[in-house]
Amino acid sequence: MGQAKKELEEKEHRRRKQLEYLTKYKGYTICVECNEPFLATHDSIICDGCWREKTMD
Repeated sequence: MGQAKKELEEKEHRRRKQLEYLTKYKGYTICVECNEPFLATHDSIICDGCWREKTMD
């Protein structure tokens, strides 16, 4: 069980570092709905996929 927890923590750490890199250096924004990175147009805070889901309902 200890090894699985350590691997999960390492995976989460890599994900945080990746998101930090994308937002700081590549101009990505984190979607407030799905928490995935996307290239924002017009300073939007929600990705196109989530926007379509919200507006189509």
